Amino acid sequence: MSPLTQRNTERTTAQRQTSTGRRRTWIYGVVSALLLWSHTVAGAQGYDPAVQSPLNLLTSPPDPVAYFDARQRARALLGEGKLAEAESLIEQITREYPRDGENWLALGYVRRALNKFSEAATAYEKAGELLGWGGGNAGVGAAISHLHAGNRRAALDRLRHYTVAEGRLATGWIYDEDDFVTLRSDPEFLEIAGRRDTSGWSRDYGWRRDLDFLRDEVRRLNAEYRNHPLPPEFERRYEALREKVPQLSDEQIFVGMNGMLAVLNQGHTSVWALSDSRVVNRGLPFQLWAFPEGIFVVGAREQHEDLIGSRLVSIEGVSAEEALRRVNQNQSVDGDNGYLFHGIQLLREAPYLVGLGIARSADSIEVTVQQPGRPQQTITVETISWRAPERLRPLQGIETPLHLRDLRFHWHQALPEHDAVYVQLNNLQDERDETLEQYALRLRSLLAASPPKNIILDMRHNDGGSTHLYPELLRTMIAFSMLPDRRLYVVIGRNTYSAAGNLITELEQLADAIFVGEASSQCCTLYASPSEFTLPFSGLEGSVSTRRSTLSHKVDDFRRELHPHAPVLITARDYFSGRDPVMETVVRLIEREKARR
Repeated sequence: MSPLTQRNTERTTAQRQTSTGRRRTWIYGVVSALLLWSHTVAGAQGYDPAVQSPLNLLTSPPDPVAYFDARQRARALLGEGKLAEAESLIEQITREYPRDGENWLALGYVRRALNKFSEAATAYEKAGELLGWGGGNAGVGAAISHLHAGNRRAALDRLRHYTVAEGRLATGWIYDEDDFVTLRSDPEFLEIAGRRDTSGWSRDYGWRRDLDFLRDEVRRLNAEYRNHPLPPEFERRYEALREKVPQLSDEQIFVGMNGMLAVLNQGHTSVWALSDSRVVNRGLPFQLWAFPEGIFVVGAREQHEDLIGSRLVSIEGVSAEEALRRVNQNQSVDGDNGYLFHGIQLLREAPYLVGLGIARSADSIEVTVQQPGRPQQTITVETISWRAPERLRPLQGIETPLHLRDLRFHWHQALPEHDAVYVQLNNLQDERDETLEQYALRLRSLLAASPPKNIILDMRHNDGGSTHLYPELLRTMIAFSMLPDRRLYVVIGRNTYSAAGNLITELEQLADAIFVGEASSQCCTLYASPSEFTLPFSGLEGSVSTRRSTLSHKVDDFRRELHPHAPVLITARDYFSGRDPVMETVVRLIEREKARR
């Protein structure tokens, strides 16, 4: 994930793992409780064929219906906050069916909530054996429970195992976790939490320690290289960058770090600058977008709004296209359209421009732009700390096309003239007043009451969110697609990324969708579930993908991007005139199908 996308998306989806410990503890509690009824992928096994009889696997509750009812009742009691009553039921179902790690996980949660810490630790340890430690709930729950039970040694051992032996999540949040406050002066705990005293470090030593830390985090976290050697080119770039630290500027080292990660060709993997890091995040005061005619200014801060509609010709004498090419050499992406999605955002960031030798200063940058029908003009603009939008926005003075009218995560509108419902899904997150699941059920009811012939699902602005939130929406789309003479059209583009890449993969195979637009930036086989870190000396932050997701049902499907059945590009002329050729193409397909009936 690009720095900008990581900051904008992951933090707004509550995946920011360096938030307060109190919030972290609450999340673990809720997630642990919910796992009682949700399905998880087991990461371990409770049966050991070396010492146990295979007949140990032949276990089941004495009354499966009563077991099911007890499980459901425990769910209701937890939801009502009746922990003591829930505990007795969870203990019962755990005795009757001990093979299910989710039962043990729920038992650990409820016992910890009741301050029965020794018993909670035992339950969490069993859950970890059955479900694996990498998901976080069992490992962190066990460590907290051990510590509150007075077993400091067991707590540290569990944290080390969780973060190192099966390390799949960030470590930075551990220090801020309120439950670990008594460990904050413990050197072993500080090591596990990734805290370093950098006060005595020289610049060169500090940057080299950061490079070592980055390399170690990739090895610790990455799905492909956790147990395998890093690519030779990655190691070569690491060694070369480490050696050249004294001769390089901070910005050049920053870019070099991303150049190391680029070798991995994985989404959600990058290093980014912050306002308080050694490399300060500043950027050009306008938003850029790549069209077939070139790179254009599509949005700007107030003092530069007159530049909207201009083509970016060059940055300090380097052509805009060449500058973007250089930026893209230092990106780790899945599908090729990631170079457009992320690269165009990074093209405006001063640390990249300075680190690549395109700009001389991070404070002010000279750009050459050209308005249609006018001569080129060269101006110097001050860089600012501004989070540029990542999607196209409405323009003033022209009629706004449908796909730019509403920025909510999910909404729909009837198009009776085309016997269609237009559904825009801009993010796989819950709205403040309606969850994605609730919206999907509401949409399903609407479609059942008056089913249209066509659904147009617009996902071209959808850069992800949470895969576990969309099952009901997927079911709604599949149910619609199974009706006779119904068509599902899915609009995708360069911003269709991350969890949205998972959803379109499933829509392709389960809902017989017709895809229109640009290729997505991820699909099918993608790298996700990023884990964040902070480099100790520079304060730069970053993330590494921890999981390779393959939702395709085809065993040989290694696609990184999904290509539309009807490819359509929006040109600069289209955008600045308020035209949407993608929707026009969908309408043509609908009307042609209508004429054939």
